[in-house]
Amino acid sequence: MNNPEKVQRITIDERLAEDLIRILVADLKAGHKAIEDDSECWGEEVEFLVRPEDYRKKMGIPQAAKKWSWDSLTEGQVFLSGEFQESLTRKSLTGEVEAKFALDWKPKRGFQDIDELSKARVKEKYLAALERRS
Repeated sequence: MNNPEKVQRITIDERLAEDLIRILVADLKAGHKAIEDDSECWGEEVEFLVRPEDYRKKMGIPQAAKKWSWDSLTEGQVFLSGEFQESLTRKSLTGEVEAKFALDWKPKRGFQDIDELSKARVKEKYLAALERRS
């Protein structure tokens, strides 16, 4: 499932049992050099089931990483996995600073929690929709 030459967005979809989680994995679409948590950047999500003994490998979590234990994974968490680098920050419409990630000439194998980026995008779209209504 996890290919280090690709960049993938991994979402913790649902904890089905104490020892079983469904994740959704989407590959970065070809031609994208800046990575954002926007559906325009990502291919179709594919569902996978992971267990405590295989989730780190299937999700591409580095062995040395002490973060992201099985018990710490919660529904709705979003991660990037693959070869990328954190690059820029920008201000969203709400004034919050967002991290952006890029495929550079020298990307590193990484695994990154992008919950804040994901939540900021949803909040930004929600506020924009409210403004159009009023």
